[in-house]
Formats: sequence, structure tokens, C-alpha cells
Amino acid sequence: VHASQVAALCLKFLEKLKRTFDFVPNAPLLLEAAARLHDIGRFVDTRQHHKHSCYLIGNLQLPGVSDAELHVVAAVARYHRKSAPKESHPEYMLLSAEDKVTVLKLAAILRVADALDCTRQGRFGRMKLVLRGHTLVIQVPASGDFRQERLYLELKGGMFNEVFGLELKIEEVPFAS
Repeated sequence: VHASQVAALCLKFLEKLKRTFDFVPNAPLLLEAAARLHDIGRFVDTRQHHKHSCYLIGNLQLPGVSDAELHVVAAVARYHRKSAPKESHPEYMLLSAEDKVTVLKLAAILRVADALDCTRQGRFGRMKLVLRGHTLVIQVPASGDFRQERLYLELKGGMFNEVFGLELKIEEVPFAS
């Protein structure tokens, strides 16, 4: 369920951002695949599951996905937590310049979506995204305490800010039913 929630959130962010930023044509496919598989490494080890996810995805065969695209998906999953991509990381070093940019953009989105579903309760399914200057406002129905999501967003949102130049803010608003 978490993977589906994260994938849906990722696609909402991508839809909003592609009005202002350039993405490769197959970005939705790559991002959704990475979102659905980002935690697959937990079957091997929970502490470094992001690295195991990268390895497992990189060695899959997904119909309709080329080897180069699979490496992008694997790298996006690899960077959904902890450190940002570095030239010293083999899975990043092997990517083309264009693929490196794609990985940065998609991993930044995946980090945010993963942070928003940190409680595994799907509380952001009805969110609306509003761009206000250099802030992307995540509007959610006023329905409770979002402290944990705000904390995780603060921890994982830095890469999003660096890549897109946008601050992230959760704003509770009354939604009509």
C-alpha cells in the first residue's frame, strides 16, 4: 500500500512540476517504477535497503524498460533516502549526463513523496499543489496532526530545494467534500 501511495504522490508532483521544469518524455514511467520498487531492498536489509533496492532493480527485467532506463530507475530508488548522488557512487558514475539530471529530479520527488507517507496512512491522497513564488505549497485537508510528516519533509526535502529551487510547505486548508 505504501508503494502505491508514494507512486501516486510522485505522479502528482511530476504533473505539477512539468509545467515549469523539463523532464524526459518517459519520466512518469521511470518515476512510477522507482516509487513502486523503492523499498524492495527491505527484503534483504532494512538499514541499507536503499542500496539493496538499487541492486535488485538494476538486475530485474521489466518489460518495455531498456537497460539504460532500468539503471535510472535503480538509481532513483537508491537515492530516495540518506545521501544525495555522488560521482564516487558506481551506480551514478555509469549514467550519462542526461540520465544523471533525470535521477536528481526524480529522486528529489521520490524523497518528498516518501516523506509525506511516512506514517503509512495515505493522508496526502487528497493534496493539492500550489506554486507560490519559490514555495511549493502542499495543501491537505485540515484533519489532524501533521508533525511527523513535517519533520520527515524537513529531513528529506533538501534535495528537492536544491534541484528545483523551491521550498516545500504543508498547509492545512478546509476542503469541500
